[in-house]
Amino acid sequence: MRMHCRLWGLIALVALGVSQASLVAMGLLRGNHHEPFPLALPCDLSVSGFSGNNFALNGLFVLGEDGLYLGRPYYTSLAGRSYTRELWYDPILGWTISQSRNSTDLVDANNAQDVDTPEQLTGPWMVWQNSELTADPAVR
Repeated sequence: MRMHCRLWGLIALVALGVSQASLVAMGLLRGNHHEPFPLALPCDLSVSGFSGNNFALNGLFVLGEDGLYLGRPYYTSLAGRSYTRELWYDPILGWTISQSRNSTDLVDANNAQDVDTPEQLTGPWMVWQNSELTADPAVR
C-alpha cells in the first residue's frame, strides 16, 4: 500500500477553536498527555499484489465519507468495478478487506496487525485462495 496524500486540515480545526480534547475524541490527535501528535490520514491507498481469484482486490481505495469507523480510518474501493470492497479495521481480525465493514462473514483478506492506519502494516496479508487461508507476502 502506498500513501498518495494526507487529509484532515488539523491546522484549520485548531484555528476554528477546536480543543485538543475534541481532536482526540474525533481520532485526529493521538499520543500521550505529554506529547500529542497529529494522526495524518492518507486520503487514498493503492493496493497491489493480489493475484488469482483475488486479483480484483487490487486498485485504489479512498477514505470513507465519515473518515473513521471504530476510531480508525476506513477506505472504499473506487466505483467502476462490478462490486465494491471496504478496507477497515476489525477489533478481532485486524485490517480487513470485505464487502462491508458491518460484516465479517465475507472477508476477502485480512492482516491482524494492530496499527493506526493500513499504511503502517508490515506483516503479510492473509487471503482466501482455493478455499484455504494463506499468507500472501506480495500484497502491498
